[in-house]
Amino acid sequence: MILNINEDINENFENFLKSKKRECIIYGGAGAGKSYASAQKVLIYNLLFPESKTLIMRKTYPALKLTSLELIEKLLNKYMIKYEINRSELILKLGNGSRMIFKSLDNPEKIKSISDVNLIWFEEPTEISEKDYDIVNLRLRGEELKKGFRQIILSFNPIDRNHWLFKRFFEKEVDIYKGKFTYKDNKFLDSEYKKVLEDLKEKDEYLYNVYCLGEWGTLKGQIYTKWDTFKEDKEYEDIIAGIDFGFNNPNAFLLIGIKDDEIFVFDEIYRTQLTTPELIDLIKEKLKMWNVNPDIYCEHEPDRNKAFMQAGLKVFEAKKDVLVGINFLKTKKLHIHERCINTIKEIQGYKYKEDRNGNVLEEPVKFNDHTMDALRYAVFTYYGKPKVRVFQKPFGL
Repeated sequence: MILNINEDINENFENFLKSKKRECIIYGGAGAGKSYASAQKVLIYNLLFPESKTLIMRKTYPALKLTSLELIEKLLNKYMIKYEINRSELILKLGNGSRMIFKSLDNPEKIKSISDVNLIWFEEPTEISEKDYDIVNLRLRGEELKKGFRQIILSFNPIDRNHWLFKRFFEKEVDIYKGKFTYKDNKFLDSEYKKVLEDLKEKDEYLYNVYCLGEWGTLKGQIYTKWDTFKEDKEYEDIIAGIDFGFNNPNAFLLIGIKDDEIFVFDEIYRTQLTTPELIDLIKEKLKMWNVNPDIYCEHEPDRNKAFMQAGLKVFEAKKDVLVGINFLKTKKLHIHERCINTIKEIQGYKYKEDRNGNVLEEPVKFNDHTMDALRYAVFTYYGKPKVRVFQKPFGL
């Protein structure tokens, strides 16, 4: 079979796909197709150079599985390329002997024994330290290659110019490939999302510069600053859930544990283009996995609310006071499990608006805030309920 993926390639990424520089940076705005192009280059390399050894990485294991691994498998299936995968070890093999090894960097010691690597793709290196990067970069070694080249690909959004990535690769001239891409480079992006990005110009300068123009920004006015991540699952005194409905925007569903008056976001659903029955099925599957049936706090949408209740889910109308809810959440210790990659990504960029003079206003920017709304709905409403629970039908029905 002759494989031709030219029709699936964004032409503006051709120089990136052809680059043989040892360090290859692909950065820029949202919706640019950076991850897609990176995954394509990984596949092309492994097909062109049999017996290759590729290391595909992200900071945490859950994020790695839900992003890079899922995308690689999606492309393999799309291009009808046969492969085998060991899901316990996360090693994927092609018919020509090439191997793709998926590793997280939760503990950098895990990868120190890996050598003879031809290619590395690290998604979102903004999540790691410069020391971690140096450890990863040292894996790119081995005997002199008869065919191919050694390369490390870094793909990310340029969130903060105070980050080590900016200081190392952008403050001075370095002999690497650097390609900046925006939504305009992605010929497959839908027009509705393009408008979402362009509308940021009237909402927030920082978000517009970073996510629409792909420029380095300096983040200020971050709303939640006192939060951390955790790895081990816990026993909770109570479990609740929050949901922010969407369709073209994501449906964001969070499972939240309460313990010692602290908040633990321990699982999430984050999916677009779901019908109400599809969303219900995903939620019920998630609840079955955890063996829970919590109160679910959400917006008042009668048709959806009715469908949820008919499916046996306990839905309650959420208190939607935005600023009061945010200020209340700030009084709680907040922890987010590493598997909740979308919640982590949103909370990192959730910020207050700024006026034309750069003064921070007491109003959040409406962008990438779906899990943030779901979190606020659940926690703020839960704590606002009477301490003595009285049975009531959701939404007063």
